[in-house]
Amino acid sequence: MIQNIELNTYEPHPYKHQLQYYGIRQYDLAKSIGINAATLSKMLSGVAPMKENVEDEIEAVLNGIKKPKKISKKGGK
Repeated sequence: MIQNIELNTYEPHPYKHQLQYYGIRQYDLAKSIGINAATLSKMLSGVAPMKENVEDEIEAVLNGIKKPKKISKKGGK
């Protein structure tokens, strides 16, 4: 008899990819906003629902990051 197994199909939170892009570690972010790193990981992975206050804190961190400006090399020495 073949057992029908349902796979977990959790959708990650959109902020998860942004945090990875900017190189922000989940552990550091969790510590800075005052929650457990495992809880944050579950929220970002879609396993646990994202709490509104946590989402607001993450948004504030991401809004505070600016992309570095490119330095132009104009003629001269």
